[in-house]
Amino acid sequence: MQFKTIFWGNSDFVLPALEFLYEYNHIAAIFTGPDQPYGRNKKQTKVPEPKIFGHKHNIPVFQDTDLKNPEIEKRIRALKPDLMVVISYGKIIPKNLFDIPQFGTVNIHASLLPNYRGASPIQQTLFHGDKETGITIQKINEKLDEGDVFAILPIPVEENDTAISLRRKLADLSVKGLAELIGKLKNKETVEFIPQNGTPSYCRKIHKEDGKIDWQNETAHDIFNKWRAFIQWPEIFTSYKETALKIKKIELIDWDLNEPGEIVQADKKGLIVKAKENAIEILSLQPANGKEISYLDFLNGYKLKVGEKLG
Repeated sequence: MQFKTIFWGNSDFVLPALEFLYEYNHIAAIFTGPDQPYGRNKKQTKVPEPKIFGHKHNIPVFQDTDLKNPEIEKRIRALKPDLMVVISYGKIIPKNLFDIPQFGTVNIHASLLPNYRGASPIQQTLFHGDKETGITIQKINEKLDEGDVFAILPIPVEENDTAISLRRKLADLSVKGLAELIGKLKNKETVEFIPQNGTPSYCRKIHKEDGKIDWQNETAHDIFNKWRAFIQWPEIFTSYKETALKIKKIELIDWDLNEPGEIVQADKKGLIVKAKENAIEILSLQPANGKEISYLDFLNGYKLKVGEKLG
């Protein structure tokens, strides 16, 4: 007998889980977000990765925006799913939908719940310099990331991890947890969900301004963690005179002299800027309306001087 799942998700983070479900189970349908216009004048369209996956494997794909539409409930009931799996979907699924499957609906959240309930757990893990993170498999209820827990799978956060590498690790880890859960359900073993334990913390959506470097109040380590967290979007940025600058690659430097934001070295040996504590060496950057260039190419074009300030 087939074990039927319905999958809900939006980003490429979900692809390892989708691959697992497709290879070892039956995906009855995929729910994802709408296509999004982007680029200059919004003339290009970004198609959600789960939609691309579904069309490639002949899986029905639905892109409903109003989850209160009664037709959605009828559609799900007709599919008779055993389980619904939600990863990185971005919307609250109503109770009349998440209660339909025989085994309910589970969510895989990219943090050790109850830490970082909300929209940006991976970025917040890096932003705060945490040494450990992981995934939590929880049963969805009517509150945000407050469901009872089937499993918490921790992994260490490495010093060189960025949002790119950590997303990849957690996406792969989600398959391990999902395989354990579905294996138990298919074998009719007892599956326990227990209440979350500990003091919760919350994280909101990331905004563009979150990437702005505050040289006066952020240490070099703060800036480095911000770069790790926001490396995909919104990236970290500052300015030189009237030119906006995205900082693409950096390293930490021990340096206790000079004022925050001050350029302390600008030559072929390096471009170093003082933070509140210690300093940042800028390896590459991207001027407004330009492409990523090395610090040397930037110095050749903009003629920065020691003692000038960024920001």
